[in-house]
Amino acid sequence: MVSRIRDQIEGLITDGTLPSGSHVVESALALRLGTSRGLIREACRALVEAGLLVAYPNRGCFVREISLRDAVELYDVRAALGRLAGTTLAEHITEPQLAELAQLVAAMEEAGAKRDLQRFHDINAAFHDRIIAFSGNRRLQALHAALLKELSISRRRQIFGGGGIATANAEHREIYAAFAARDPARAGELLERHIRGAKLRFLEAMGREES
Repeated sequence: MVSRIRDQIEGLITDGTLPSGSHVVESALALRLGTSRGLIREACRALVEAGLLVAYPNRGCFVREISLRDAVELYDVRAALGRLAGTTLAEHITEPQLAELAQLVAAMEEAGAKRDLQRFHDINAAFHDRIIAFSGNRRLQALHAALLKELSISRRRQIFGGGGIATANAEHREIYAAFAARDPARAGELLERHIRGAKLRFLEAMGREES
């Protein structure tokens, strides 16, 4: 039961319903989720341990705020993990896995052509998730999942305006081609570069908001 409540609260955090820095009010959450304050409290303790919430004496729990330095470090580590995933997967990728990645690349092209940003974001996330999953490295999968949770509570700045979607899709095609060629070094390099490009878009968006 506690794990289910924890997952529900985590979902409210990652979808922005409980934004970064917001106070987690136990009574309100208990009413919203149809459960007891005791279970909410236990779930919040677990989320504090997971790094999504912070607890202050006599004040309660708050959604963690991710600093600029935190976000940059998370992107850098994610880029390094991307290189490892690309290198690992290219060594043993199967035809069904290639076919699934090809479908995702095509779907992102379609979403980009229609300027359907939400669909593009969703498929983009799936593309990267499948690469991590297909790598077969369980530690890598766990680290990647933890990084994404932390990034999800930073201020949302996945900006693909202007030529951003076209650039990202061109990079996706290159990544797919490296996998199809079974080229570990190329696949790893392209994935790392692609994620570092996302970091640059993040920093540019922050600069626009703060100017």
